[in-house]
Amino acid sequence: MSQTTTLTLLPQCNGLTTGTKQPAACYYVAGKTLQTLNWKLIALLGTVVIQGTLVDDPQLDTDWFPVYNIVCTGGNNNGGTIQNPAINYANINGNFAWLRAVVSVYTSGSVEYLKVTY
Repeated sequence: MSQTTTLTLLPQCNGLTTGTKQPAACYYVAGKTLQTLNWKLIALLGTVVIQGTLVDDPQLDTDWFPVYNIVCTGGNNNGGTIQNPAINYANINGNFAWLRAVVSVYTSGSVEYLKVTY
């Protein structure tokens, strides 16, 4: 029987934010590369970037690279609305040591949560 791990990359927040680094799937099990992101956004206009690193102890922003972008504009409705929040998921594959999420562009709205499961 396999065990599932769920970690929070971003808790409830609004504004430009960098989440706490969390161990990626490969951190514990070599060769495990499939990870599922899931999120809930409320009327968000902005961009959330999921970043990965191969560095054991990342200290610098240059240690991180983009893995997945959630781009929310008024036209694409990816950020949801107050009445109908956007609840979605995406699978990412990669041999990462750590993952984190960064709200790199922000106009309005909020992130209720962004989690990774493996």
